[in-house]
Amino acid sequence: PFELPHASVHLSPGVRIFNSHPDAVLFGVAVGADFLGDRRGPGFALEGSVHAGNSSPDRSVIVQAVDLFAGVTMTSRRTPVTWAVGPSVGMLGMPGGASVVTVGLGLRVTSRNR
Repeated sequence: PFELPHASVHLSPGVRIFNSHPDAVLFGVAVGADFLGDRRGPGFALEGSVHAGNSSPDRSVIVQAVDLFAGVTMTSRRTPVTWAVGPSVGMLGMPGGASVVTVGLGLRVTSRNR
């Protein structure tokens, strides 16, 4: 992550798998920030991601997913790791103009520089 005075910003690659077919894999990127709490205590995390990929054997069929994650951060004092847990809301755009809203619980682990 990139360290700022009151936040840690990260850019990371991601993979989304929506069913058991190996062709239904979406690749993308996430950008987020951890806003540190007082004395390295609990803070706030905010992250957005965009993914795209195939969802069927037809290579012209593209699926897109956008997602927003917000959560509480906890920083480990013994290891250079920050944990974030919270709700995740997104939209999965499918061929033919169909879309599905996704809701879940997110868990993110980020290493930080010392």
